[in-house]
Amino acid sequence: MARAAWDGCASTVTRGLRKIAHPDALDATSRDGTVVFIKKIYSDEHPSEEEIALYFSSEKLRKDPANHCVPVIDHFEDDEEPNIHYIVMPLLRPCVDPEFATIC
Repeated sequence: MARAAWDGCASTVTRGLRKIAHPDALDATSRDGTVVFIKKIYSDEHPSEEEIALYFSSEKLRKDPANHCVPVIDHFEDDEEPNIHYIVMPLLRPCVDPEFATIC
């Protein structure tokens, strides 16, 4: 069995017997086999984060060599909680190094 990216990370949140480094971020595999990173966004706490990420992922800015933002592959809302959104990006490295934060 393959080891999950969050195994062995310090956290107070657990899923089953596995510790999760950050409960609002995880790695996953898309249907085409691409390893991706899914980030949960609370729009009531960070109302512009999804919009900013999508702006820098636009076709025009994605081609700009000065744009070093990780592109958003997909985004969607939670079916049950309208203030929760998710953005899907390519997984570039483990999400615990360095520790990530929202820049406001």
